[in-house]
Amino acid sequence: MKFVISLALVVSTAVTAAPALHPQEKLEANEAKNIAKITAIISAGVKAQHKAAKDGVATRDAHAKHHGCVNATFTVLDKLPAAYAVGLFDKAKSYEAIIRYSNGMGKVQDDREGDARGMAVKVLGVPGDKILEDEKNEKTQDFLMINHPVFFVKNVADYVQFSEALGSGSPLSFFLSWNPFKWHIKEMRIAQAIRGNVVTNPLAARYFSMTPVLMGNTPAKYSATPCKGQKYAKVAPQDNQLRAAMKEDLRPDLDDTKKVCFEFGVQLQNDPRNMPVEDPRIEWNEKKSKYFPVAKIEIGRQEFTTKAQLDACENLSFTPWHSLPEHRPIGAIQRARKSIYQTISALRHDLNKVPRREP
Repeated sequence: MKFVISLALVVSTAVTAAPALHPQEKLEANEAKNIAKITAIISAGVKAQHKAAKDGVATRDAHAKHHGCVNATFTVLDKLPAAYAVGLFDKAKSYEAIIRYSNGMGKVQDDREGDARGMAVKVLGVPGDKILEDEKNEKTQDFLMINHPVFFVKNVADYVQFSEALGSGSPLSFFLSWNPFKWHIKEMRIAQAIRGNVVTNPLAARYFSMTPVLMGNTPAKYSATPCKGQKYAKVAPQDNQLRAAMKEDLRPDLDDTKKVCFEFGVQLQNDPRNMPVEDPRIEWNEKKSKYFPVAKIEIGRQEFTTKAQLDACENLSFTPWHSLPEHRPIGAIQRARKSIYQTISALRHDLNKVPRREP
């Protein structure tokens, strides 16, 4: 069984000052050094892939295969409770957005293979200074999700081990090494669950942030859930099945008043012990803290598969650190993403000789 799944949840880079930690955040021993190790391993992998690519295109180290980027509307709901009415959600408003749907693997493969499925939302026209110093004046807010509520690596130190195992071509050795005292059984079960979650249409799946962010000063997670009562296209199993299903659902020649809808919800932490910031393997119990709807995502009928559109989709960059301070990512895995995502994005755009900029 293959255990190679999304690196996108852990990888991005910047040489910007680290923000002050939230009281529940704790720096790991050798954290900066370990993040640098992960970055170097992933960078080497991207360079090797680019060198071997027949088309000369450097792809993402994770979520390499996208099903398309679609235009959407992200509407913040009215009269939200004070705990949710912060940052982007401080008042009712509709924003344009771009959503990239993808597979989690770092290589392009058949959609019938078990894999994570990603939904990355880029909200446009968002006012206010952003976290990344070199993108302080950008007008985008990103929300990155996959179709599983938890991540399969606990911390940055373990992620070094996973990256080394993946880089050596033996990812299974991270989960079941020669030393049984170093086995990662919990992580293996999560990886199996992610790969076993069958998706036949990206528009019909539920997606989760997996790792926490802030809502003001409260740790939180977010999720995109398909609105109730919707019907989705079914297509025959095939290599590009997920794009085909999306294309059928969004056909411009069909009723142009129909829209695909997601409810965007936020789950506030109310039990720090059982809803930890520094261990993304632990699911936050929805019975103890429900995902409260704060926005509605609507995707109208559209064409999204022309070569120009697919190329533009490939050249976009997503990171949870494209963010207002009120929604700052928190926890070690999120801190790793800050630097690694930016490094890999810059590398990929440089190898492909295309400018790197926010829309």
